[in-house]
Amino acid sequence: MSSALLRRLAPLSLFLVPLLIPVLVVAANAAVPKKHHHKKQTTATATAGTAATKTAATATRTATTTTRYTIPSAAHGVRFGTSLGTNTATTLRLFPRPDVVRIFWSSPKAQLPSMPSTAALWVSFKSLPSASSFAGILQAWNRSGRTVYWTYHHEPDRPGQISATKFRAGWASLLAVEKKYPSTHVKSMSILTGILLAPNHPHGNPESWYVNADILGFDCYVPASVPRAMAYAKAKHKPWAIPEFGADNGDAGNIKYIQSTIASWAAYPPLGASWYNNTAGASFSQPLTRLPQTTAFLKTLAAAY
Repeated sequence: MSSALLRRLAPLSLFLVPLLIPVLVVAANAAVPKKHHHKKQTTATATAGTAATKTAATATRTATTTTRYTIPSAAHGVRFGTSLGTNTATTLRLFPRPDVVRIFWSSPKAQLPSMPSTAALWVSFKSLPSASSFAGILQAWNRSGRTVYWTYHHEPDRPGQISATKFRAGWASLLAVEKKYPSTHVKSMSILTGILLAPNHPHGNPESWYVNADILGFDCYVPASVPRAMAYAKAKHKPWAIPEFGADNGDAGNIKYIQSTIASWAAYPPLGASWYNNTAGASFSQPLTRLPQTTAFLKTLAAAY
């Protein structure tokens, strides 16, 4: 090409540069989420005039979250969620798509609460229903199509709760009903304290509290309880779960606590783990309203399920 022709084209090339820059920027932003296909990733909606801006903003937020919170390999395939605290609406506004919602009842109810479709419902109740009453309730849960893990009398091993003999008898009556009405998505789950498995057995012999539920649950606040619960369930050839866990270490400390907890179960991961959204005065965990970074990390983990 002659030098004279090049001199004529130079002004046109300067005119095209501003047009190319936005294309390159949008392409760079659009490439970010392709690396991380979380099935619960939020998609921005906008009018035609603002769609490109909001898409770029969504990509930036995704990139920031991914950079800040690396998902441990042992977290994949594990459900993460929370209990509801004293205000369900507030909790679900903070954590709108949990994989688990932990629900506490005094008595079992046929009508399940309205919760996000992503969530498995882990419900527990203290009152023992009659066999006929529970049969109707269980069949209603089966028809609901929801994933339900049900528990009679969680943490019975705590002092002053119920005798081991009475606890096992109550479970035997409910498991007999479950056997008559089996389901692929409604399962029984016993819930004991993780501290029960400590070497000094502070709540008695763990075997005295064992029932043949589908899933073995242990509330694990003390980090050492997690590998003990994992080993106990594995020895019983049972799947297991952590219906309650939590810490009061501040946001940065809580994230380290969660990461350490996940690392400790790598050899035999649980089905799920639910943060205890504590709204009482106890210091073993804090409400999610005070923990924005902890909440963001839990949401990231839930999105990776």
